[in-house]
Amino acid sequence: MRTIQKLTFQLVAAAGILGMSACSKLDPKLGAPNQIAPTTSGGAPTPPSLAAVYEQLNSMSGNQGNWFAMQEHTTDIIMGPTRGTDWDDLGTWRRLHLHTWDGDHNQVRDTWNGLNGALFQTTLIAETATGATKAQGQFLRAFFRYITCDLYGQVQTRPATAPAKEIPAVLTRTEAIDAIIKELEECAPNLPVYNITNRRQATREAAWALLAKCYLNRAVYKQDPTKPAGPYTFQKADMDKVIQYANQIATNPLLQVDTYYWDNFTWDNGSKSSENIFVRHNGGDAVAGNGTGLRWTWSMGTHYNQVPDGWNGFVALSQFYDSFETPSPLPPTAAGWVPPPA
Repeated sequence: MRTIQKLTFQLVAAAGILGMSACSKLDPKLGAPNQIAPTTSGGAPTPPSLAAVYEQLNSMSGNQGNWFAMQEHTTDIIMGPTRGTDWDDLGTWRRLHLHTWDGDHNQVRDTWNGLNGALFQTTLIAETATGATKAQGQFLRAFFRYITCDLYGQVQTRPATAPAKEIPAVLTRTEAIDAIIKELEECAPNLPVYNITNRRQATREAAWALLAKCYLNRAVYKQDPTKPAGPYTFQKADMDKVIQYANQIATNPLLQVDTYYWDNFTWDNGSKSSENIFVRHNGGDAVAGNGTGLRWTWSMGTHYNQVPDGWNGFVALSQFYDSFETPSPLPPTAAGWVPPPA
């Protein structure tokens, strides 16, 4: 599903019940095909708060479906096995794993709708706000555009001032990556410098990191769509940009390669990791606006007898697991480390 390396279901029976209880003749009044209903306002709605847009990051990245599922279940890393009567979910995980999805697949459809909703909201901020708020809106729009371009190969766009009935224009992959890079380079100087307290928000270093990723993979997005598998031509100018932005990130003394890699993935990595630049806070399901649902990425792969408990869900494929060397024991300073038995 990715172009580069690197659910709830509701079974609706009400319609059938109503159909059996009503025998009136239906005489629908159909309008012209593809006709869009007129609007009374015609203009753009009031821009949302930045907090509301940041919360959309949680809905996109903080559960086991949609963006995560499309990025991971389609690879050779994980799969979602059916366990007895659990986890079949009408075959949604199986279809991703077997590459048998279509445009009506619930994850494909819901992710598309979610990303375009986020793009609509970020556009309202990026094109109507000023100062640091505008810069954060621009970064978030570039971020959502990058994900959309990577997953779907095209990005819808429409000005914030456009009437509600206006059909969006469509950016190709080539056009989208250029627009993303342009917006990031424009907003970066107006973003705050990274520090440990603002890593949940857009920072200058977060923009540089995404720019480095865009330039690193620009050749993939510029590839002839009839030859998606390459070979790719990576331009020296693009690779020089990758080095430039990586070096700019390294000038911040708070950001450096962690001496202990696994600190990046511990539950308290907010205080331990020196590598994580742009993160969402795992505040538990009950903390609205502070990471709602982000525990799902933990629970989906752990057993229900563990503490904290999980859902006995997804698994790593054996071939992927076996590709790693046997890990060394945790150092005595690592949280939760227990010496092995004598």
